[in-house]
Amino acid sequence: GFNATQAPTCGALGCGTGFAGRNSGVGVQGGWGSVLAGRWDTPYKVSTYPIDAFGDLTMAAISGLGHDQGNFDRRDQNQIEYWSPDWAGFAFKLMWQTNFLKTATTNPYDQGANVTYTKGPLYLMYAYEEHKDPSPSYKKESGNSLGGTFSFGPIKIGAEYEQIRRVSATVAPDPKDRKELLANIIWTVGNNQFIYQYQDSKDGGANTSGAVQPECNSNTLAYKYVFTKRTFFIAQYMKTDNKNAGTCSFGTTATYPVKAGNDVDAFDIGLQHVF
Repeated sequence: GFNATQAPTCGALGCGTGFAGRNSGVGVQGGWGSVLAGRWDTPYKVSTYPIDAFGDLTMAAISGLGHDQGNFDRRDQNQIEYWSPDWAGFAFKLMWQTNFLKTATTNPYDQGANVTYTKGPLYLMYAYEEHKDPSPSYKKESGNSLGGTFSFGPIKIGAEYEQIRRVSATVAPDPKDRKELLANIIWTVGNNQFIYQYQDSKDGGANTSGAVQPECNSNTLAYKYVFTKRTFFIAQYMKTDNKNAGTCSFGTTATYPVKAGNDVDAFDIGLQHVF
């Protein structure tokens, strides 16, 4: 699993501190699309917003197991993004981060893209992201993500699959690819939503004979009452089962570190209002 030796140069909030921690940028837009520069959620991250039943802010969010346990759930600063217009449901986003942390021996920066299709009850996506020189241990790490949702009547189903690959800078062979899966179902009855979400992650350890591969899965049950498009109540129960060397946790692994192999579970309630 993800650990301190794999810690990226640019974490989930991007490199350095800057003047703001949330999405902050300047740009221009027209019929040809939009261009912005600053600190912003990457195309890889936003592509799963319509799929993850819990966004990226609750304990059951995708980053507890998926997105390489949050390593690919980034808001990079010093980047440029291009957002295409919508062409009959198709759209894409591109991003490139400047190499402002370049040294005599490393040249760290991120780049990525997504392609989405949104039409009626169907949403489909593919996303790619690459981190160059993310840590002393790796020359490169990349993620591929594929998924979608489909709604029929009061039911919405979603699924997403990821594969994370690393190129070692210090030892050979490269680690095994990490494979991650998310699947959920949402049943809406009036203002009430009943939600089940499953996540699974395996491999990503040393690619040598006898090496123990990290493995974990989680199950989440939730109830949500939607007052308006901007305000809702939510109650969640999440249980994460860590097998072998698994260190999977809740939506923010930096806040809830887990010892390898230990299971975790929690219940929470909350009220959210979007200003």
